[in-house]
Amino acid sequence: MVYTSVPTLRFFEDANLKPPEGWKDFTSAMFEAIKRAQLDVLDLLDAVHKGPEVTEAACAKVDQHVSLIITASRQYMSLAKKVLPPVRPKKGEKAAMMCYELVRRLAESLEAMAVALFRAAVVASRNTGDLTQLEQKLFLFRGHLVTLCNALVDADEELTQAEMAARLPVISLEEANGIDLKRKKKDLVFVLQLAKRVAAYIEALERALRSGCDRENRAELHSFNNCVQQTVHVARRFAKARHSYALKQVLLGMASSLRLSGSLLHRSIEEVLDKRAEPSSLELPAQQCADVLSTLLDQMLQAHRQAVEGTHEEEVRVWDEETLMDSNIEINSDQEVTAGTLNQLVVKLTSPTSTNMRFNKAFITTYQSFCTPTQLFDKMIERYDVPRTKFTDMRAAVWKKTIVVPIQLRVYNVFKLWLDIRFPDFTYELVKRLNDFMDARMRRDGHHQLADVLTSRLRRKITALESNIRADSSLQKNINPHEYLLTLTPRQLAEQLSLFEMDIYRQIQPIELLNLAWSKDKLKHRAPNVTQMVNNFNLLSGWVATVILDSPGLKNRGRIYEKMINLGKALRACNNFNTLLAVIAGVNSAAVRRLKWTKERQSKAQIAAYEELQATMSSDQNYSAQREVIKTSDPPLLPYLGVYLTDLTFIEDGNNDMTKTGLINFNKRRLVYQVLVQIEQYQQVIYDFTPDPVALACLQRVQPKDNDALYALSLEREPRGKDKADIQQ
Repeated sequence: MVYTSVPTLRFFEDANLKPPEGWKDFTSAMFEAIKRAQLDVLDLLDAVHKGPEVTEAACAKVDQHVSLIITASRQYMSLAKKVLPPVRPKKGEKAAMMCYELVRRLAESLEAMAVALFRAAVVASRNTGDLTQLEQKLFLFRGHLVTLCNALVDADEELTQAEMAARLPVISLEEANGIDLKRKKKDLVFVLQLAKRVAAYIEALERALRSGCDRENRAELHSFNNCVQQTVHVARRFAKARHSYALKQVLLGMASSLRLSGSLLHRSIEEVLDKRAEPSSLELPAQQCADVLSTLLDQMLQAHRQAVEGTHEEEVRVWDEETLMDSNIEINSDQEVTAGTLNQLVVKLTSPTSTNMRFNKAFITTYQSFCTPTQLFDKMIERYDVPRTKFTDMRAAVWKKTIVVPIQLRVYNVFKLWLDIRFPDFTYELVKRLNDFMDARMRRDGHHQLADVLTSRLRRKITALESNIRADSSLQKNINPHEYLLTLTPRQLAEQLSLFEMDIYRQIQPIELLNLAWSKDKLKHRAPNVTQMVNNFNLLSGWVATVILDSPGLKNRGRIYEKMINLGKALRACNNFNTLLAVIAGVNSAAVRRLKWTKERQSKAQIAAYEELQATMSSDQNYSAQREVIKTSDPPLLPYLGVYLTDLTFIEDGNNDMTKTGLINFNKRRLVYQVLVQIEQYQQVIYDFTPDPVALACLQRVQPKDNDALYALSLEREPRGKDKADIQQ
């Protein structure tokens, strides 16, 4: 890959600025080092067959150029910092600096890839019968060099975009700056007209040169080059306006390819004009430039059509998206994925070389916060179909053994994990598609045993679907629920409440807790069980206040008040913290809290016991007391759901769904997963109390008074300023 000009220098010349000292030297050196490194790695492959000594010498040559690349990239970054402030507006500084930083990081990561390549080369030189590892490392290294080269050109373009439009003859600077390229038809028309002009230049120049034209074609040649550069500039702006990160990267890559093919064609035409080459030499570069232009236009047209129709931009397929470290996937020092595109997260999920169960479980549990089950299913099928064209440098047998089978095995493992922990995600349509996939694809590829395991798991999941055990609210309609529930002892009532609440708690699914679904009107339909838990909490706290205030006599009211405290103690003994807090909320409601004479009838021991319950369930320091008690308690246990809803709210408010570079923020999903694991661990062990069908039916039918009615009743029971003697006994 050869670059014959440095666009940054043109910017300094046109802006009448003096280029920083050494700029031309190190930029040219960097391009030359990349070019030499690409050639040297090919020599390295040949050297492997000549023994370890020759291989080590070839490695040293590659290492020399890698060192030059890294040194030049650091100088590049240093000079970029000096030149940016005076020549770029502040809004553009950040984007340009991100480009320069990407160049530096890509260059430095090249060093680690080179070390891995050298090791594989030395090993292969000692045993030339196995070149698989070397071929893989070589493929990655060369791909990284191409990525680095494109990043360097893109970084230089940040300094030239604004003035490029002003110098070129196609449109004015004002028109170029006014293009947003999102949904405006006229902008796409401009792109198409520009592209047609490029195609026309290619044909006209080719015809003219074949007819024996001379150097007078220089002016037309300059116009052709300007038109190509203008097309690249507008195509890049179009790409950056896309919502899909992956599509954006593909379009930017195509724009870079057009720049390169146009540059090569431009150079070929110059050679023909200078009589250094025959006109026939134009055929290949002209065809390549035309092909790249056609492909770029097809993608732009499709993206524009989808934007106009209001549909989602087509996602790039898993195998069509190249891995660009820190560009479409980010991994921290602990080798944990912190962000990535959906494609790259799927690649990590199905990595043939390593398995991270924590990552896999976190992904399967939280994926619905950034994609749907159908989308994930589609991505798994894409990943399963390993394209031969991506590995043409490998023998078919090696490709099948080292790439295809390991990846397909990982896809199988993901489907198995998905069925185990998120079977409710499989709708009838997905179950049908999974069956079709197992029969038509896995068995065809020879994975009969794996397909049998998935089929067996799927059958067990379907037959094991539990029926809803909630009591029928139509039972015992002739029984007053308030009266019946008060006939139970505190322990009996606590047991029935624990059964009732645990039945709902166990059915909470991860999707109900993603994106704060329970708190948003548009998403509440996704969180029926969380919503019911919250509603039951409010109903029960209202019921506690209602049964206390429904008692007209002070003595009877004091007895019910005492029973509610005893109910709280019984719930604590059952480790039912969710319902316990609902009872405390009812006793602490404004209507009950003001009942001075009712509370006076409680013994000091009873008051102390109630205060201890309050301290345990206090929200101080983010429910620290309750969290500590739960840690030391054994299941079955029903935690206060609000603790986890608060944690999820903090995570949601404090972390963006996407990173600043447009990647899925997986670090946020990992934090969410840690909370979901805490909720899930208490869903595994249930209470073994004997259910009372009547009591369970009554709990569904309680109808407490509203707050205004309760407060009015409270004033009636104990009017303001009245002595105890004036209160009905």
